[in-house]
Amino acid sequence: MTLRCFGLPVALAAALALAIPQAAVALGDTQVEAGPCSIATSGSASNDSVTCNFGLTQEQLRETIEAAMKGDLIDRIVDISKTLGVTEQAAKNLLKIVGEDSNIPDYKLAAALNKVANDYKQLQRQLAALNPENPTARALVERARPEIDAGNFARARELLREATQAQVAAAREAGKLREQAQAAEAAQWLGAASSTAAEGDVALTERHYAEAAELFGQSAIYVPNGHAGERAGYLLRRADVLESQGDLHGDIAALR
Repeated sequence: MTLRCFGLPVALAAALALAIPQAAVALGDTQVEAGPCSIATSGSASNDSVTCNFGLTQEQLRETIEAAMKGDLIDRIVDISKTLGVTEQAAKNLLKIVGEDSNIPDYKLAAALNKVANDYKQLQRQLAALNPENPTARALVERARPEIDAGNFARARELLREATQAQVAAAREAGKLREQAQAAEAAQWLGAASSTAAEGDVALTERHYAEAAELFGQSAIYVPNGHAGERAGYLLRRADVLESQGDLHGDIAALR
């Protein structure tokens, strides 16, 4: 009985001895080597403190970022590119972007890298769906896609800027053509109004007052927006004809 009671504390002590080192690793400041994703800061495992460290310690990740900023390609960058599913050049540029922000503390480097990588993936998806109507812009976008995939962001931005400029120029040209078309349309309607009024003058000369008044009214209808003076002139002529008809023939109904 005594042996059994003695054995229980020994077993508990052994279990605690195994558990304590694991807890120390989990809550340590820099010893984050439990796998690709682990607690990257001291304290409790909150949503902000658990990040993917790509199997690296904070110090190793900082060294990798510094290598990327120098333009070096080391094995860790290659491994990170495989983990993210991006090209080595893209991984190097993503690491450089993170490294250029001096406000990011070491324990948040992995989280920042994951965030910029997710933004990069979203960029790739958006660019893949981009299909401009403008053929020049479409060709430029197609040239920008491989630059984005390769991580050549500066060149990709140049191409996308050129695509934008091509579409802006085309839009302005289309606006000019639309204005010209609208002007041409307005000219045709004004011509229709004028010829109808001329027919009204013929009817008036023949003393067909009712017909002349109707034609002047139709002329006013033909006048397009933006030409209020012309419309008012035709309506005034219609009123004059009706007044003349009323005066000459005592046609009270024509004056109403």
